[in-house]
Amino acid sequence: MTPLRLLCLIALVAPTISAQTNLRAWHRDGQTFLVWQHARLIPPPTYDIHAAATPITSLTSTNRIGRVFASNGANTRLALQVPGSRWVLPGPGTTSTTVGAREAYFVSTASAVGIRYFAVAPTGAVGAPPVVAGPVDEALDPVRSHLQYSDARGRVYGHWVDGSIDPNGGRANYPVMGNEWENGLGFNFGVWDPPAGATAMPPTGFPVVTILHGGFGNFWNHAPGIGEDRFGHPDAALLFTPDDFILGQGASAQTFWLGHWAGYNRFTPSPPPDGEIIIDYTRRRVLWELDHLSTLMPVDTDRIAVTGISMGGVGSGLYAHTAPDRFAVAAPYVAPFELGRIISQQGFQRAFGTAAQALRVAVPGNPEVLDYFDPVWRMNQRAQLPGAGSWPHVRWVFGRNDTRVLWSDIAPRLSQINDAAVGDAIYWDERAHTMWTSGTFWQATRIRAPYLTAYRASQSWPALLDVDTAPTTPGRQPDPGNGSPSSGTPSGTWGGYIEWEPALVHESPNAWEVGLRLIRDRADASEISGLAEIQATVRLARRRVFLPASGTALTYELRRRADGAVLQSGSVQADGQREITIPGLRIRAADAVLRVVTPTGAAARPLALTVRQPMEPGSLSMTVRGLDPLAPYAVLLGLTPALDGIGTGWLAGLAPSAAELQLLVPPFVGFADPLGRASLSFPAGTVPSGLTLEALAVDLNSCALRGGTLLGCRGSGAVLTVFP
Repeated sequence: MTPLRLLCLIALVAPTISAQTNLRAWHRDGQTFLVWQHARLIPPPTYDIHAAATPITSLTSTNRIGRVFASNGANTRLALQVPGSRWVLPGPGTTSTTVGAREAYFVSTASAVGIRYFAVAPTGAVGAPPVVAGPVDEALDPVRSHLQYSDARGRVYGHWVDGSIDPNGGRANYPVMGNEWENGLGFNFGVWDPPAGATAMPPTGFPVVTILHGGFGNFWNHAPGIGEDRFGHPDAALLFTPDDFILGQGASAQTFWLGHWAGYNRFTPSPPPDGEIIIDYTRRRVLWELDHLSTLMPVDTDRIAVTGISMGGVGSGLYAHTAPDRFAVAAPYVAPFELGRIISQQGFQRAFGTAAQALRVAVPGNPEVLDYFDPVWRMNQRAQLPGAGSWPHVRWVFGRNDTRVLWSDIAPRLSQINDAAVGDAIYWDERAHTMWTSGTFWQATRIRAPYLTAYRASQSWPALLDVDTAPTTPGRQPDPGNGSPSSGTPSGTWGGYIEWEPALVHESPNAWEVGLRLIRDRADASEISGLAEIQATVRLARRRVFLPASGTALTYELRRRADGAVLQSGSVQADGQREITIPGLRIRAADAVLRVVTPTGAAARPLALTVRQPMEPGSLSMTVRGLDPLAPYAVLLGLTPALDGIGTGWLAGLAPSAAELQLLVPPFVGFADPLGRASLSFPAGTVPSGLTLEALAVDLNSCALRGGTLLGCRGSGAVLTVFP
């Protein structure tokens, strides 16, 4: 062999020898960070990370705690939008450290206080380790995320999961979020600020709309200004966009926002054997990220919504049912129900196995994974799932022209949703799976992100069942048909035409009250039915205070708000599960109040607030009826636009300008007369023209508290636009 050929051979072989140098290690925020440099241009495919409680002289005296790809320094998910992105780690002290172009890294979550030593070696290496680090003094400080990217719209954070062969191990404040092959794996999530010019942060913190991306998508899909604006961006609220992606060898995995089988190896991926179990790693991670938001920004944890498309629709329905205490409302879009077919078509078997294997999920009851994903199955098993009786309101959206989530799969299931009696609203229209602009409900306000922030997890709500827009026509109308393109109506909604204001739901130990009407204004045209009335059954959902015992006799009245006239009334009983259902209510466009009371609460009348502008410009009069006699009351005002030009907001005892301050004097706070009435009148010129005034009367005696938290007050509202 000539010297030149020998030199070329050495040049080809040398990059695979002596793989790494310059190992650095430090501890911060409950985790130890390791960074090392490739000694040659071509590193080995993977490195193994070893740890021990004593100085390391041989790999045989260590525990292997992780494995990483040699190229893991690239933040591949962030790089989809920001080319060239590298992972940014919390550095020693208060610094940040960016993983260099020829560097790799690993993150180990401390499980105990004490000293550890670390070594990094190419996978398969034996004997003395090439590089070691330590001692590292580890602590159990709270794990924190770290900033990866920011711009005018918001920020992207990263964190590194604790992966273990024991899914029930880990720390109480940082659960296991991956298996042993995912230990130290980094994940991104986005936090996107309110739009420029939005109103100030609410006193209770920002509401949050969680948006879960679809299959083969990423957390960037629903960042403001990226692609098609499907969901909208709420005013004075945050968007939270997590990521469902596990980097693997050759092919990566997505987990439908749940997780995967316990032994899934991302370095040598393969489908699971029979009898394996599914661990909810992804669900744990997203819920931790959601909780972690409150350490990054002021968040109103009572107003967190979840929505998503396709795979994200599956996840948003799953989270609403299995973590109901976290969410006020959910809006799944084009979510597949027959997930077995989707999995077989798109190659997700490596996470869940085949439908025939019927692997089980390691959650209470150990359900089969396809059952757990099926919302109708969950609805029919809700008594066995966490938070039974306290599920949030869910608004499902489907498309008849969807070629991925077939309408023939969905249409027969809609009646099953209704029959499960959870009261979810259902919309369907002409949309395809990803092309929505042809759908009737494309811009419907109550399924988009801005309206979702109106709901509260601590608040009860009227679940609408058996909604029928034409009660005299056989079968429920509108009719989704049987799944055939020629059957049923092209678009329709069960429940979407009926409005109930979350702010006007009231619950006390002896009475429950809600305002009901057909949507008539401040909505997209698709949401206005144009009908005189719609019939529906109302079930009182997610109650915390109004909890009469099974068999308790209850009376109900549906009264017109304007004059208190009784439109319907009757008697019902709390059933054996203490459920309360009011059948056959006829809901009209005029504001009405449904009030359900125990015998103790039967004497109280529903509140009615009338606001009008007499002939004189700028004059104003209000009449409140149904207050407790001689009881304290308050009237809150909202002005649009605000008189100081800042924005819109409720005024309750404080005012941002002198002009508004003059409106907050008695009798806006006072006592009702012996008949439970209050009259308020203001002379000409009191209220400037050209604004909309919203008034809310509150019976202060009725306010319900639990554990120091205000759950609600009996109230009634009205809107007036002031003209010259």
